Amino acid sequence: MVDNNINLGKEKQFERLDSLVEKQGAKKEYAPETKESREGELIEETAEDREVDLSSEEKGEGGEMGGIVAVSRQRKAKQVRMKKIESVLEKGLDDIYLAMPKENREKFKQEGEKTVVEINDLFERGKATMKKIVNLIKKWLGSIPGINRFFIEQEAKIKTDEIINANIKND
Repeated sequence: MVDNNINLGKEKQFERLDSLVEKQGAKKEYAPETKESREGELIEETAEDREVDLSSEEKGEGGEMGGIVAVSRQRKAKQVRMKKIESVLEKGLDDIYLAMPKENREKFKQEGEKTVVEINDLFERGKATMKKIVNLIKKWLGSIPGINRFFIEQEAKIKTDEIINANIKND
């Protein structure tokens, strides 16, 4: 019974995908394809692995963007924003990072990556405020052992300003 419901759900998803693809005028392809690599090996490629080239068909009727293309552009914009946030957060902390013991470095790095994702999610949902970003950065910088709390406050505000300004320029 459960398997039938799962299969019905997948069929409905494919029907929705078919309708989206038909609106854009692209070809429907779900079967795996095989390619020959440079070494002569056969490589199986599924529909998810292939990149659909819709350069000439990106715009549907009336010049509107298609659903598939818009999603990939959103994903790319999110990745670009994450890279910018990451570069702002790591700026100026090289000496402090290198002075840490190895076990603290790994924890600090993981916390930093988590902070980048959280800040990016705030921007993604439209819930980013100065206070939320400052608090996330202060929490992350607070994981540095023996750091001055005034330094944390100052760095958090500077980094928040840079992140917000970088995000405004992109929008």
